[in-house]
Amino acid sequence: MGKAVGMSFNPDKCEVLRITNKRSPIHTTYSLHGQHLALTTNSKYLGVTISSDLSWNAHINTITKNANQTLGFLRRNVSKCPPDIKTKCYESFVRPILEYSSSAWAPHTQRNIQSLEAVQRRAARFVTSDYRRTSSVTDMLQSLQWDTLHQRRMRSQVVMCYKIVASIVDIPAADYLTIRSGRNIDSLRGHSHKFIQPRARVLAFQYSFFPYTIKLWNDLPPSLVAAPSVEAFRHGLASIQLP
Repeated sequence: MGKAVGMSFNPDKCEVLRITNKRSPIHTTYSLHGQHLALTTNSKYLGVTISSDLSWNAHINTITKNANQTLGFLRRNVSKCPPDIKTKCYESFVRPILEYSSSAWAPHTQRNIQSLEAVQRRAARFVTSDYRRTSSVTDMLQSLQWDTLHQRRMRSQVVMCYKIVASIVDIPAADYLTIRSGRNIDSLRGHSHKFIQPRARVLAFQYSFFPYTIKLWNDLPPSLVAAPSVEAFRHGLASIQLP
């Protein structure tokens, strides 16, 4: 048998991403195989662009650009198809670009939220073949019965929270979720599986997955929290409007 050879890292494909909110961070040079690693402010990890300031501007700029390019391709090639076919094309090829791993990076700034919604609004014009300036895109979205992408992201986050609580995914609930004490008067209202919402001093943490999703989870009706399966939870969630 030949000797096993471990895979080595290529320094040219490795970068250093510093994430800190300190005004005077400590600057350190990192080396790999004797070569200094380049410093970057944005880096893609598992398909999601992470920025040194923990904003989602770079990631959303990337995915909206890709989604608009894909939508443009569909307009050039299937514009004469009936609305149901064009809807399937949008749902299969464009919307997944806008929603991949969105439970992890859901934005809170109006700039980013509107940037994502703008792609769907263009898609509504594409599906209805209505590009008149006087036409209402809001009416088109209502006729197509499309929820806003913001609503869809919130539902995705709450579904993920349900999976964590039910131990369906390999994320230890006890490490991130703490049941409210019965001595807390708020725990007597709503359902009995409310969690303590972590305190946050910076917006990046306040709107990250657990602090933000716990707030949504705590406001759910008791019958929905007690759903016996993910399918039942999704079905019940579709009938309520999240804040």
